This record gives sequence, structure tokens and C-alpha cells, in this order.
Amino acid sequence: MKTWSRERLVERFGDTMFTCGPCDLRLREWYAYAERNMDDSPLFVFDRLFHERAPALLEDYEVPAVFRGRDLFDLLGADRPAFRWLLAAGRRSGSKWHVDPNKTCAWNAVVRGRKRWL
Repeated sequence: MKTWSRERLVERFGDTMFTCGPCDLRLREWYAYAERNMDDSPLFVFDRLFHERAPALLEDYEVPAVFRGRDLFDLLGADRPAFRWLLAAGRRSGSKWHVDPNKTCAWNAVVRGRKRWL
């Protein structure tokens, strides 16, 4: 994940479109927005298609051993619900209290900054 600094991500994927709330933005546009916004509820990258839009990102990390291998969703084959997302967020961003829509557990990695969990 050493290649996941802002500068390196923009260099590699700056023109790649990612889902940011109700719209898709180029990664460089989202970083410019995140740097200067004063919104009460800022947009953040929440993209379930990142592995198709920027497949090289999959080579930048390794799934922890405890989560590798088959799970029950594998039995669904092509009907398996989305199971990986890329999230990037700036100050004051976040989601409302929620339960995972697929009722699953997940692993998360904070690359830079901090995340507060409730």
C-alpha cells in the first residue's frame, strides 16, 4: 500500500472515474473537491466497481489470511453480491448509522488518517 499516497494515486488513476455519492468523478477532480470543500456532508469515494475501473489497485494489497478462501457467497457464482469497495474520504465525511446491506462482516484498512467507529 506504499503506492496509495495522494500523489501516487493521482499519477496512476487521476483520469479514472470513481463513484462519489450520486455522481462519478475523476480521481483528480475528487481530490481537488475534497481539499477545498466546506460542505456539511461532503462527497466521498464509495466505489464497488473499482476493481473493473482500476484493476491495478488489486495488486497493491493482499487480503488477510483469515479472510482468504471460499465463503458462502461464493456458492452464488455470478449472482454473488458486491463484496469489495474502494472508499476515500476527506474531513467531516462519513456515513449514517447502518447495517451492512448484505448482512456480512468485513475487513477494512485505513491507509492514511483515522476512522472513528461507533
